[in-house]
Amino acid sequence: MKRQHPLKMLSYSAKNLWLLIFPLLRGLFSIHFGDAKALLDWFAGAWFDILTLLIILFTGYIRWQFSRFNIKDNQIVFSNGVIVRTRKVIPLKSISAVTEEKSFYLRPFKATKVLVNTRAGTLDKDLSLIVNEEVLHWLRMAIGSNDVTTDNSKSFEYKPNFWHTFFFSFIFSSTLTGAIYIFVFLFKAGSIVEQFLQRSVLDEFNLVTETVTDKLMLNVSPIFVGLSLIIAFSWILSFITNIVRYTKFRIKKNSQGVFIRTGVMTKRRYKICENMVNYTDLCQSFWTKIFKFVSINVNCSGYGSSTDEIPVFIPIMSRKNCQNTVSAIMPNMKIYPNNYKPRWTNFWRYTYKAIISCVLVLSIYFISMYFFPDAINIIKFLTLMVELPLMWYLIISII
Repeated sequence: MKRQHPLKMLSYSAKNLWLLIFPLLRGLFSIHFGDAKALLDWFAGAWFDILTLLIILFTGYIRWQFSRFNIKDNQIVFSNGVIVRTRKVIPLKSISAVTEEKSFYLRPFKATKVLVNTRAGTLDKDLSLIVNEEVLHWLRMAIGSNDVTTDNSKSFEYKPNFWHTFFFSFIFSSTLTGAIYIFVFLFKAGSIVEQFLQRSVLDEFNLVTETVTDKLMLNVSPIFVGLSLIIAFSWILSFITNIVRYTKFRIKKNSQGVFIRTGVMTKRRYKICENMVNYTDLCQSFWTKIFKFVSINVNCSGYGSSTDEIPVFIPIMSRKNCQNTVSAIMPNMKIYPNNYKPRWTNFWRYTYKAIISCVLVLSIYFISMYFFPDAINIIKFLTLMVELPLMWYLIISII
């Protein structure tokens, strides 16, 4: 039976450990270490918390000692529990994906987080382990997730260049369209809305942004500059996250299966079983359609199942080359041209939501103008803010 990496003890204790350790450290750092009396006074007041912390760590150690796993009879057998023992059995043939994560804080300890997934349910993972390098190599050989083989004749590898990854991260970063849209209106809106807001509530927020406004010499309220900075920061954060996650992306196919490596800060390695892939999904946004690029995703239990992950198979490539690449990686998956298009008689089925929403907003606009003529500026501004994304939604529905 194999045992997990000792770092797993912290995982078993993490739910309660941090509730005590930070207050203890804060109190310890507030005293002078050369003052023995102050140190004794701190210990006299914190001894119970220290005892509780040691008990939590000891409980994690006991759980780690009684947590074992092995592979026999083509099954992964995982046992844990002290008083009540549980046993989980996963047949190797049922595994759909195996994920290895080497986070920057795990690498100094030569530890790797291994996630094993099947089609059994909707959980993010069926089995989660933290193992050392020796056990990781043993797991790869036992599960058949070794991407290094001697038979290179059946191997295929694809690696997008940096600018493809950059374009993919730029397009699929959240709030891109919203950021562009808000920026345009913040520069055009001026101080229309500001007069309707209470100055006492906004003074503190204006202090943060008025310097930026003065230096850039913008004829807009610091409130809107602050909002635009928040939106811009949100998008930049999403963009950087995608760059860090998908830089060094590489997909490889050999006799063992399909393997994907990606990431800089957290290095991830996926093993996907071909027969467990439900379907491939060709994704095109408005911008990728203009530039004739396509992103290929796959639906496979355990791959891209987290909320912050995209189940990307090929980040981005020209549409004319995607068929050969997909066929080389997944011979059973074919990409067929679109030979059929919806009839114009079905136009309403695709666009009715956007059309009704646009008409509804315009109706509210005219009604509001009739009853509140003094608020003409704010009504026009809010109508444009709502109507333009709806028009964009209508265009996308038509395309």
